[in-house]
Amino acid sequence: MKKKEILLKGSGFIGHRVAKQLAMMNYEVIIASRSTGHDVRDKDKMFELIQEFTDKKVILMAAIADLNVFEKDPKAGLDVNIGGVMNVALACHKFFKKLYYISTCCAYVNTRHLPSTEDAEVNPSEIYAACKVAGEWIVKGFAKSYAME
Repeated sequence: MKKKEILLKGSGFIGHRVAKQLAMMNYEVIIASRSTGHDVRDKDKMFELIQEFTDKKVILMAAIADLNVFEKDPKAGLDVNIGGVMNVALACHKFFKKLYYISTCCAYVNTRHLPSTEDAEVNPSEIYAACKVAGEWIVKGFAKSYAME
């Protein structure tokens, strides 16, 4: 029997590759993105999806990374990159799911040592990176406040 993972926003460049790797490791990957009718901004939809999902792991990669979108409509970027993280974290907490949050290397000071490690200095260079850092802190806050994995 295959193990299952839910991959929120598995249709992008990195998400597609993560989905392929998980499939090669004998995981059944459920890709949920706006294009499949699963918008992280829709709290009810996230609760429904995550409640129905029987396994314990959720990988959250959903983000608006296009800086042009942020310049034209900062609220849309904030709604996805912060509000969406909050919706998924709430659902994972309520339904006892393990949440893996994927951030960005843009959160760290430009470094000569790649890949960056989690203890590297955080210094986001633009609003997208700042939102991803905020997402990290939302997930960490849930983990500490509610003993989530």
